[in-house]
Amino acid sequence: MTISPVRAFLLTLGAIVIGFMLGRQITEAAWAAGRDPYLHLETFARVQAQIRAAYVEPKTDEELIYAAIRGMTSRLDEQSAYFDPSHRTWIEADQEGQDASVGAVVSAHPDGGLRIDEVLDGGPGALAGLKLNDQILQIDGRDLKGMSLLDALNLLNGPRGTTVTLTLQREGESAPVVLPVVRDEVRRPTVSSELLPNGIAYLRLEQFRRNAADDVSTRLAALETANKGPLRGLLLDMRDNPGGLLDDAVAIADLFLSEGVIVSTRGRLGVATDEERVATRNDSDRDVPIVILLNGRSASAAELVAGALQDHKRALVVGEPSYGKGSVQTWYEYPDGSALKLTIARYALPSGRVLTHGEGVVPDELVATPRVGYTPTDVLRGMVASSSYSDEAKAALVARLDELPPDPPPPSPSFVGPVKSRLEADPQLKRGLERLNERAKP
Repeated sequence: MTISPVRAFLLTLGAIVIGFMLGRQITEAAWAAGRDPYLHLETFARVQAQIRAAYVEPKTDEELIYAAIRGMTSRLDEQSAYFDPSHRTWIEADQEGQDASVGAVVSAHPDGGLRIDEVLDGGPGALAGLKLNDQILQIDGRDLKGMSLLDALNLLNGPRGTTVTLTLQREGESAPVVLPVVRDEVRRPTVSSELLPNGIAYLRLEQFRRNAADDVSTRLAALETANKGPLRGLLLDMRDNPGGLLDDAVAIADLFLSEGVIVSTRGRLGVATDEERVATRNDSDRDVPIVILLNGRSASAAELVAGALQDHKRALVVGEPSYGKGSVQTWYEYPDGSALKLTIARYALPSGRVLTHGEGVVPDELVATPRVGYTPTDVLRGMVASSSYSDEAKAALVARLDELPPDPPPPSPSFVGPVKSRLEADPQLKRGLERLNERAKP
């Protein structure tokens, strides 16, 4: 997209004016301290002009300003981020549990591109033949190597009914597979459930999307009806749950607590961020033994629920230490369609614990499980890719890795399907169910 010099000037001027307006309090404090807070804007403008005039490839002012803001937010923390207008639609859809995409859960692949972590039943990807652990090398002919996860996801998503062509590397196939997929809206379930023998309930909570608490409550009521009476125990599986909406996390914890602090938040904005959320006594409160399953990809709201129930001795936590994201983010939206996700507070669990990356909720019983799809060679490739070695050294190391014999496929516990069929391949699930049966009501 190109813009005229007049529009470029207005865009730059508008960004500066907005910055002046939003930073009024900061400005006054800086002047009071004898510092000019905008001293370096001249340097910024000179660098921008120099890049626009001399960089080997043409760049618009719009691109440069967005890139500068992204660079600024990247220096804050892992959760704060700036999204230009092209990146916002799929984020908003994810919060609602809907998107127009290929119907798959993806992550960054150690060798570049995207890896298919889950193919959603009945979605366009499943209908087109997309498979678990497929590596997406190209999207519509664009190579994903070196591309950020956000940019790759932006290519993957698109208007409903449009076709996206994926070039895949598939396990057991020597040549890439080219697969056209027609994008469609996909409603990803927030909660799945199953009634197990002896009145034990299994709930898998995928993410804290809008109305997740209502979904959990509805599922529990249905399981109680199917059991023809109160449940004897609940196995709450929040492994790989990345978190989501704080209000729904508090509401879910409140389903199992009748009193006491659930979470408290503290930030720099005073009354706008400082809050203590307390459990309320309701007729819907469920006094049922609970075992929670966590792993290293359980984060944010999932940790809040697990930590609150663990601190109040309402649940036993089994699995691996969680990710460690004890922060609260809010969205600021701007007239051009861009948005800023900014960390504005940190939360503390009832015990006062504040979670930080690498120091999450520690299970009462540690049970490790291999990560789906990762082999020792995968791990080594990832370490090489993220190292500070030169490109030549990285290429030499990867070449040596290619000479190694193939790794045996790792155990692949699935979060999909009947619990009984998954027990032997999933030691965390098996142990959690054993502990729950020990604690279950007679």
